[in-house]
Formats: sequence, C-alpha cells, structure tokens
Amino acid sequence: QDVLHEEHPLLEAAIRWVRSTRFRRDDDHRLACVVVPDLAEPDLIATFLITLQDGTAAKVERFEAVRVSAKLEVSKDSVSDEQVSRLTLPGNVPIGRLQELFGAWWHPARTIAEAHAGRRSTDWKEELETFRNLERDIQKPEIDRWDHSTREAILGDYARQTQQPLLFGDAPALPPALRRRLDEHRKRVELQRSILDRRAHFEAPLVEPLGVLLRVPASLIEGSR
Repeated sequence: QDVLHEEHPLLEAAIRWVRSTRFRRDDDHRLACVVVPDLAEPDLIATFLITLQDGTAAKVERFEAVRVSAKLEVSKDSVSDEQVSRLTLPGNVPIGRLQELFGAWWHPARTIAEAHAGRRSTDWKEELETFRNLERDIQKPEIDRWDHSTREAILGDYARQTQQPLLFGDAPALPPALRRRLDEHRKRVELQRSILDRRAHFEAPLVEPLGVLLRVPASLIEGSR
C-alpha cells in the first residue's frame, strides 16, 4: 500500500487543483452551495491550504477539507471529505432557504473546521519530521562512508609512503595542495549533513482558508417547491 508522502502523485494532483481553482484573498465569493441528491441533512465543508517550510526553505503544501454537520460534529473521513469538496453540481438554492438552513450555525462550524485544520496541520508536520528524521538516520552513515573513502582517496600514496595516521592526524603536516582538497571535501560533507538536519525541521504550519461549501439535501429543496 502506497504511503501518501508530500511528493505522492495524488497529493501533487490535489495541490494543482487547488491552485487552479482557489479564490483570491480579496474575493468576496468564497462561499458556495451545492445541492446533493443523496444527502441526509445539511452540512458544510471548509477547505484549507496547509503550507510547511523546512529548514532549507523548501515548501510542501497539502489541501485539507473539513466537513462539519449542523450539530457541529466534525467528520473523521478526511479523504472522503476532500473528494466530495471537489463536486460542483449545479444547485439553485434561494438565499432565504440558505439562511434558514445555515444561518444559525455555519459561522461557528467554520471556526471549528479551522481549529481542526490547525490540528491536522500540526499532525502532518510531526509526521513529516518523523519521516525526515528516519531519512537522515539512513543517509548519514552513507555520508560517513563517502567521507572516509574520499579522504583516503585524496591522501592516496602520500599516506602510505609516510605511514602516518594522516586521515585524522596533524593536518598542517600535509602538503598545501592536500590540505586544500581535504578542506574542500570537509566543507562538502558538512553541507550534506547540514541539509539533512535542516530538512528534518519544519517551521509552524501556515493554514490558509480557501472557502466554504454549503451542501444542501435535494429533498429539502424539492420539498419547498
């Protein structure tokens, strides 16, 4: 079973979809409604874009959808909520009917959804940090082996001829050319180790609200006609 890491094709596809459909910050039309034929009761889905930045300044993003019922209960099926939030079925719902169905609770529901999105973003951050720490633990021995073998290759015959412990010995005893090569190599090793360490640390998540989708049962609209 595939692991949904930040570079998984499904997540990348979701981010592309968000970028192509997201509203501007100054757009007042971020509230939409949809009529759903088989929906039992009204609910809403609040959508968010979560951005994480690691210590190398690289960013990863994830689309998050939180469904909340009229009883202010939050769905735990985030995968299904993300899928249904993409639906754009036409729905002609009178404004008065929307006010009647959602007016008393959609604001607190949206606040609850934002809080849940924040918690999910923190969970995602911790998951990524765990994954990156495992990645670091796996790759650091490889860097250590590369460091050791490259030092030996740089020293080459000089170390064998002098028969001195030059690999970790007195660097000033080495010829200037060898010292420069070792110093350049040391800088490359330190950079690789630093990148691994910085990739394992993320700043606080940025949770950006995208919009709210009000879902109306078709039976309520048909019954009002």
